[in-house]
Amino acid sequence: MTSAPAPPPAPWSDLATLQHLGADLRAEWLGRRVYRVSVGPAWLRVHWQGQDRTGLLLSLWPGAVLAAAGQGGWPPPVRKALPLVKDHLLNEHLPGARLTGLGVYPADRIWALRFANAADQTLYLLHQVFGPRGNTTLLDEDTRLIWARNHPPHPLLHRRPPAQTWSPIWPEPTKAKNSAARPRPWPPICTPWFRASPPPSCAICRTIRP
Repeated sequence: MTSAPAPPPAPWSDLATLQHLGADLRAEWLGRRVYRVSVGPAWLRVHWQGQDRTGLLLSLWPGAVLAAAGQGGWPPPVRKALPLVKDHLLNEHLPGARLTGLGVYPADRIWALRFANAADQTLYLLHQVFGPRGNTTLLDEDTRLIWARNHPPHPLLHRRPPAQTWSPIWPEPTKAKNSAARPRPWPPICTPWFRASPPPSCAICRTIRP
C-alpha cells in the first residue's frame, strides 16, 4: 500500500517563505532606528521610531515560536496577557540603534537583525524559530553574548550570521512608494500571515481567547 505523501511545510515554518518575508521587511525598514524594546517573559517587540508605530514581534510561546510584523497598539486583552519586564537589558543597547541588515539565514530558520549603535558598533539580534521552544540572543560585534532568552543558546545563536543572510540570491522586492507609511495591521497573536486559527497548544491563545 502506498503511503500518503508528506504534507507541505507550514508557511510560517517554511524556510523559503520566511526568507522572502525577511527580504520584504528589509526593503521596508532598512535604515530605521529603534525607539524602544518591549520585553515579556516569552516575547519581545522592537518598536521603530516614527509616527507609524511599526514594530516586529519575536515570540517564544509554546506552539507559536515566530516573528510577526505589525503596526499600532495591541487590543487590551492582548496587552493584559503580555506582562512587561521593566528595565530590561535590551533597552540599554538597542534604543537609537540603526537597522543595517535584516534577513533569515540561508539554511536555518533564524531571523537576524543587524544594528549600528550610537558608537557605530555592530549588534546582532538573533531569533531562532526552530525547535520546540526557540531562543533569542543579542551579540556584540565580536559575537560576545550580551543576552539570551534561554541558556545555553544554540551554537548558531552565538556566532556572526552568514553573509548571505543580508544579500540573498533572489532579487530584492521593489520597495513601494511611501512603504514606511503603508498600513500593516498586527495579525492575531499566534496567527501570523497564513494560519486560519491559533493552535490549541499555544498558551497565550488560551489566555486571551474568550
